[in-house]
Amino acid sequence: MELEKEIIKEVLRRAENENIQDIKDSWDMRGFIGRKKKEIAEEIKSYKQEILTYQDELKGLRKELTEGKNTIEDLESQKQKLQEEITQLTQDLIVEKAKSGVKAEQKKVLESRQKLLPAALKSVQIYLKDGSVAKAKPAQKLFSEDIYKKYRVELKENHILKTQLSELELENKRLSIELRDFYAELMLEGMDTTQNQKQESKESLLEKSENTTKKEKLTAKSSQVIDSQGEFIATQEDISEFKQMLKAQKEKKSKK
Repeated sequence: MELEKEIIKEVLRRAENENIQDIKDSWDMRGFIGRKKKEIAEEIKSYKQEILTYQDELKGLRKELTEGKNTIEDLESQKQKLQEEITQLTQDLIVEKAKSGVKAEQKKVLESRQKLLPAALKSVQIYLKDGSVAKAKPAQKLFSEDIYKKYRVELKENHILKTQLSELELENKRLSIELRDFYAELMLEGMDTTQNQKQESKESLLEKSENTTKKEKLTAKSSQVIDSQGEFIATQEDISEFKQMLKAQKEKKSKK
């Protein structure tokens, strides 16, 4: 509207100095501008319509993209759950296999024990007149069931005692090795003390004499617990005293 007013003002201004032909040209120019204005308005309208259409399409694409992302996240979570389930099932399968193997081994052990343990005679094989072999029950038992039960108990106790004896032998060997190392350390310490005797005072000499007396006592005691074959034989009291001795020696070394 303002553009039309400007055109009219421009025509009136020129009308004073121009002729009718110029005014006519001005009116033709006004019509041309009006047509161009309409064309531009129509193009702008079509552009706006296209923009709205593209915006709607863009909204649809964004919605599809969001739905796709959500679907991917759901699938990822399902994949993670399935992987965890597969891992758990694999672990359960391994455990079940291990359990079945242990049960089979236990069954074999029980069967072998039943074979080793004595039991009453249940059946015997006999030859018939035609040369065939048949099974039959024995007419009488050679031993009563109480004897078999007592034998089983004694056999089990014997096995336990053998196990304990093996453990005591291992402990005895370990203590003999520790005793040997202990006396070797005492000998080395004795050598060191002899080298430092000239530099020590009278009080230190008295202490060394006391230590030497203790060492002699220990040597005498060790000679009592070692037999002619060089094997270590110790009582429970000797073992406890030896452990206390080792503990005191270790505390002395740590203080140094």
